[in-house]
Amino acid sequence: MDLLDRKGISVGDWVVSSQMAGCWLVTDIRMSYFDRKENGYVLLLKKGFTAKMKFQNGTDWCHVFWCEKASPEKLEEIETLFRENPAKQRQFEQSGAMVKPAVQSWFLSCEDSQAEEFARKLESLPETFTQGKFFRFVHEIGLRKYMKDSAGRSNIP
Repeated sequence: MDLLDRKGISVGDWVVSSQMAGCWLVTDIRMSYFDRKENGYVLLLKKGFTAKMKFQNGTDWCHVFWCEKASPEKLEEIETLFRENPAKQRQFEQSGAMVKPAVQSWFLSCEDSQAEEFARKLESLPETFTQGKFFRFVHEIGLRKYMKDSAGRSNIP
């Protein structure tokens, strides 16, 4: 079992899962971690259809280990259903695409000496904590203005 095998799955692919019914569109792929070590990939998914190929919108995530690319026959069925139901296709395309990730990466834009000081302060955080506690902490230690998310935004509340 190779947890790092993405099975050729990319963003924009339709997949099926042994853990969740239906057909899902991959909207993002993120590294998964367990015990602070890489543990394969998590697919962020947008549901388009039930197992019986009825239209259904939703979002979820699943480890790539449990997913497979949709078969060529299933892809043709998806294309046909959308072609025959353009309003449903528009609804799917306009629906929300993501659940909040359980883990979020932040990047620092500061001098090395500042980063070392912040690292020492961060050591005082417990091993697990809430997002709210983290945001309060970075405000208290003056770290917020140096932080950016993976898209380069400074959008910490």
